[in-house]
Amino acid sequence: MSDVAKLQPSAASRGSARLVPDWRVHVGAHKTATTHFQRLLADAGPLVTDRGGAVLLEETLRGPARSARRDRSGLEGLRHRLRLRLRTPARLRAAAGDCRFVVASEEDILGYVPHLLQSDFYPDLRGIDLLRRTARGARLDLFVSIRRYDTLLTSALFEMLKALPDARARWEEGVAGLLAECSGWPGLMARLERRAPEARLHFWSLESYSRDPAAVLNEFIGVDVSDLPPAPPPSRTRAPALSALDEVAALDPSLPSAERMERVRAIYKRHPAGPEAPSAVSALLAPADATALADRYAEDVAVLRARYPELGAA
Repeated sequence: MSDVAKLQPSAASRGSARLVPDWRVHVGAHKTATTHFQRLLADAGPLVTDRGGAVLLEETLRGPARSARRDRSGLEGLRHRLRLRLRTPARLRAAAGDCRFVVASEEDILGYVPHLLQSDFYPDLRGIDLLRRTARGARLDLFVSIRRYDTLLTSALFEMLKALPDARARWEEGVAGLLAECSGWPGLMARLERRAPEARLHFWSLESYSRDPAAVLNEFIGVDVSDLPPAPPPSRTRAPALSALDEVAALDPSLPSAERMERVRAIYKRHPAGPEAPSAVSALLAPADATALADRYAEDVAVLRARYPELGAA
């Protein structure tokens, strides 16, 4: 059976008078072309609707995803937890409406970019608990997009520099951790399995997605999108040239966060990556570390392929 066939609505959904949608949720990770993928998914919205589905994206999911990891104490904390358990899932189900299936994408369900540099990728998975409560009684498929470790980490650094003056130090710790003991992509998938044992897990790689985005989207939504026009690459989230680093490092670390972000984005705009100013993605790591991370990624992808369905692998 193909992955597309596996993702067709379940018998429970097809036979129910009050349709209970199947939920297919792409939860990230960050820096794996999520912005591009979500743009394509939004473009495919009319095709999904024509087949009885619904598309949920950032405007619906980001606020609840971030709220799921917000810690509050006292009476307000109790109210917050009750909202997450009752009201928020109900609102998400209402946003989906009476549909046969839901396709959704929001990377903040897993966490934030700095969480890629901790001892395990995304250590706080409370966003998954929110999905489980929302999809209660329906089939839940979770999709994770992955990327080579060397380019993932360096791309994460440039994203973090927009907000965090100490991003370089955090990045160096994260690289050392991944080279030493971090469980990487297989560890994340294993923890997702434990957190949501009823869910079916799938993955795709940025390398496969870059070759044929439409093929991945076809399998994700179970609808032919080959006639959709290609989406342009997201320039706002692309890494700049290496020459941007020195200018960013010279910024006053006490700048207010909004001003820092504005200045860093202006610096990145002045230092675009290109044929004459190559991206820093391949220039920040020592050659031995880059080789070790590449070898580790190849081994980890083999582990994932032995356990989970892969989209866009053909």
